[in-house]
Amino acid sequence: LLYCHLCCVGFGFLIPPSTTTTTRAFKSFKTTALLQPHFFVLHNAFTPTLASGRNKSNHKSSFILNMKEIKTEEREEQQEPTWCPEQQIYVGGVVPDHVEVQQLISSNKGSLRIFGYGSLCWNPGDSSLAKSEEGVTMALGRAVGWKRCWSQKSADHRGTPEFPGLVCTLLTDEEVRCIIAAEEKKKNGQMREHVGEEETAASMTEGVIYTVPPALVEDCLSELDFREKGGYSRDVIDVIEDESGKTVKALLYRGTPENPAFSKRALLDLPFAAAIMAVSTG
Repeated sequence: LLYCHLCCVGFGFLIPPSTTTTTRAFKSFKTTALLQPHFFVLHNAFTPTLASGRNKSNHKSSFILNMKEIKTEEREEQQEPTWCPEQQIYVGGVVPDHVEVQQLISSNKGSLRIFGYGSLCWNPGDSSLAKSEEGVTMALGRAVGWKRCWSQKSADHRGTPEFPGLVCTLLTDEEVRCIIAAEEKKKNGQMREHVGEEETAASMTEGVIYTVPPALVEDCLSELDFREKGGYSRDVIDVIEDESGKTVKALLYRGTPENPAFSKRALLDLPFAAAIMAVSTG
């Protein structure tokens, strides 16, 4: 027990007590030591000197292991999307992920296709998508069954938290039909029995398909996550390359009807949406 106490005290002098993570590591080390006194008794029998090199090595390894575990926990905590209602963004640019994104990257040997349908078509900025000299390619393509809608409130690109503007998102035809039907039921108390032909025809959204090489994928995702932090999330959809006619899967950033910045009224009332876009600045 004395040996255990000396180890803990001696180890404590190496750790700044004001540091949260190191304090947690020290507490974890003390707990391990106190719960396993038999280890120190046996170890003391074969290691009479506290300052032996082997003993120092064991303490150092234990400390490093604890620190790695703590950093992993903190990194996982930071990766949880958190919506800030005041700023109307996902904090730190950590947006909701999609389970198929990593599968998509693996199936393409590390490269990644990204479908742009809004500002990414004409303004990739200084991001990794603009690095054509490093292997990023682009091709025209289209998403069938997806509708471009000006129904995403924006407090960081086309507006402010006090007066959000509007930007576009992609919704499936089924999502749009469900929103319209729910609104009509709310007003009239019943659903329509017949749907017009124009409402059943598949929508088509033209855009740009970027192909990002493996070396730039991680940076590209980080940059786009931050760019699309205003309520967007990752999705994976089928897109058609215009030139080849080939259908491929691509990453898509979109604001779903469930996201906190979605504006149902803007979707259903185009004059209202136009009025917002006419006066919003940001």
